[in-house]
Amino acid sequence: MESLLTYDRLHSDTAGESHFARLEISLSTRHFAPPAPPFGVSELTPVSRCGFLRVLAGFVGDLHPSPLHMWIFFLNGEMEFEASDGERRRDVPGNALLLEDTTGKGHRSRVPGAGCRVPGAGCRAPPTRFSRLSSCALSFFNEEDSMGNRFLRLAVIYLLVGVTLGIGMAASHNYTMRPVHAHLNLLGWASMGLFGLWYRSAPAAADTRLAKVHFWLHNLALPVQMVTLAMFMGGNQAVEPVLALASVVIGVGLVCFAINLWKHTGS
Repeated sequence: MESLLTYDRLHSDTAGESHFARLEISLSTRHFAPPAPPFGVSELTPVSRCGFLRVLAGFVGDLHPSPLHMWIFFLNGEMEFEASDGERRRDVPGNALLLEDTTGKGHRSRVPGAGCRVPGAGCRAPPTRFSRLSSCALSFFNEEDSMGNRFLRLAVIYLLVGVTLGIGMAASHNYTMRPVHAHLNLLGWASMGLFGLWYRSAPAAADTRLAKVHFWLHNLALPVQMVTLAMFMGGNQAVEPVLALASVVIGVGLVCFAINLWKHTGS
């Protein structure tokens, strides 16, 4: 038996405007904690960090992007969010909000100045020092870590391919593919390993559009470069334009990485 949970997603488009979207999470009934009876459980998603926020009543945050991709689960009080397109949503205890507007204009946020919403009661309580607080539990997406982890996992794959190719060349005494072997180890294993380690140490940089562009340019072009380089070394001169184009694309990705590193070094 399946059921659904709804939540709001606040995201930015290519023009930098932020918008709300109402999405759903499927829950399947299963024995999650036997011998307790079965109940609805969603797919489990890895996170990198968790924390709590307490925002005072009267708080007003003008247009700002979200500092990270993150979930907000509301525990007490209420808080209002406004996308840059003017749409507003008010969140109360039990609500979940996924913030993904890390670029562009961002959103506005404020905490109402009077009263609070009591979880499960559906009524307003007299404002007290604590009831005028809005408490949020944050479960941060591991987007910045997953960027580093993806680079590291792919780097290990290139390491294994490079080692296998090296063993094959040594066994056959045929070293025609030495340039391929060198590029596998340099652009695949060494470079991507360093990318991954740096993105893990600089989560703010890993959460940028530059990082995503770098990742996709490098990982789409590198396999093409390796295959066409092997064909070129094997005597197929016709693939040279494709090889050159793949090399240029990798170079553009490296420029994105360099700009990103320069902007975030020391931050």
